[in-house]
Amino acid sequence: MPERLQDKPVRYLIGICLAAIFIAAAAVRLYPLIVSSAEKENGVLFFADSKLYATLAYNIYYGKGFSVTATSDKGETNRPFFNRPPGYPFFMASIMSIFERYYPLDVFRVVCIIQGILDAFCCLLVFLLARMFSRRSVVLPLISSALYSLCPYSIYYTRAILVESLTAFLLTMFVLLAVTGISRKQLRWFFYAGLFLGFLILIRPEYLLFVIVFALFLLITHRRDKRFFLRILAVYLAGIMITVLPWSARNYLLSKRPILVSIGVLDSNLYYGTFENRNTWRGYTHVANIDFIDAEEKTEAALLQRTYFDKFNKGDIDEILALEKECKKLALRRIFARPFQTISNWIIKIPNLWYQNNIVMYRGEPGGIFFIFYFIFAVYAFLMTRGPARTLMGLIVTLFIYLTIFFVPLHVEPRFSIPLLPSINCLAGIGIGMFFNKLKNRIWVGHR
Repeated sequence: MPERLQDKPVRYLIGICLAAIFIAAAAVRLYPLIVSSAEKENGVLFFADSKLYATLAYNIYYGKGFSVTATSDKGETNRPFFNRPPGYPFFMASIMSIFERYYPLDVFRVVCIIQGILDAFCCLLVFLLARMFSRRSVVLPLISSALYSLCPYSIYYTRAILVESLTAFLLTMFVLLAVTGISRKQLRWFFYAGLFLGFLILIRPEYLLFVIVFALFLLITHRRDKRFFLRILAVYLAGIMITVLPWSARNYLLSKRPILVSIGVLDSNLYYGTFENRNTWRGYTHVANIDFIDAEEKTEAALLQRTYFDKFNKGDIDEILALEKECKKLALRRIFARPFQTISNWIIKIPNLWYQNNIVMYRGEPGGIFFIFYFIFAVYAFLMTRGPARTLMGLIVTLFIYLTIFFVPLHVEPRFSIPLLPSINCLAGIGIGMFFNKLKNRIWVGHR
């Protein structure tokens, strides 16, 4: 740490600034929840997935297991559920176990309040992450932290019964721990990073493939010391296995199938992703207004969309796998029948993932102009940074590329990009500080 930051008055001032940022971030996130009335659902936002998460959480809380089926009068065990990852329902159930007895009607508001506090805490994580990139200045990390405190997308989703806020916290923790490990060359940080990536996978299985991507990133950054890389890889994978494998064992014992986290969704989303845009997407339960390959595809698509969600939420594992198989067949037919049309559709969906050209599905989401602002200054920070700091920033760039490549062939919603916004704001704050510092220096030189 630079000498000037070791002075007690300076550290005291930094602490005051961070406290003010945290309080401001918490205030803008919690205010709508505190002032809203029951007529407005206490400020809580419910969506299609919210009901399913709530049902799972209540069943866990009441001792009925990870299931969405009602317990029979005879006390038979509920049918085990394999179609959703467990992380978020268990997060909600743990909150219910503490607050349900005191606030039975407001338990979802309590969930959102805790999400808001976690997201406000992300401002502190952003500061620490920015410090890893900007060792010589504490002003740039403070700018990053303050910038994220007012991020409208993250503020919006703290009030939603959805996984985005919790996922953002876990992903930011993973990035911070991984960057710390690379910078300090200490194994324990990679173990902690593996733990948080494992928890992230239990909420969003889409990050499973990133286990491999990050291993390749580590190989590149440690290519001159392969032995140390192997040690890093071992502790990193150990952290992931400690968190994920117990749930995988549960799945195998109950289903007799090797289900790592959950089943379903991927193949159906691949089919929707072959035609999805503003003009064709009307929701999962509506037949899309698209140019079908033939009458057979139209008939099969209509049948799937009528039955998919009922069977997905209540059907057994064989029905789910059969449905996903049919969706994969439909998707591959469209991809091979119209490859150029499909690929072009995937490409034009990239802005939808990053909050441009939104498919209107939700209500009250902020517009995309904010993300353009973040993106421009994040790219500027990356391009203007040199040396080891730029290598560390490369992890955020890798995550950005990974999320884009992974999601654009699938059904895309802008909320899927929310978890990376703290890291993007981290770079954007640094970029803003660098830009205006350079501008100030040029003006100063001009006056001289």
